[in-house]
Amino acid sequence: MISTTLCIEESDMTAERAFKNTVRRQLETRLKLESDNLTESIPTVACMLDPWFKHLHFIPVSKREAAHSHLNSLLQDEGEPLAAKGGSAE
Repeated sequence: MISTTLCIEESDMTAERAFKNTVRRQLETRLKLESDNLTESIPTVACMLDPWFKHLHFIPVSKREAAHSHLNSLLQDEGEPLAAKGGSAE
């Protein structure tokens, strides 16, 4: 969404540009999208458990793999079977 819907376009009016910039900054800040521990954040783990967002297409592949590894380690710590990478958690 940040790299698609919230991109500033030449045809955007001033208010629309301000809105897109504000929403993009808030998403980056609140979800900590640029942080080093993105893969271990609660919002990322929650997204992996949500059938609509479980594939994490909104973050880079390398961070996606790290997030799956983190979830697997959380599940192992709880004594649950490993989550299938990209498998259905529905």
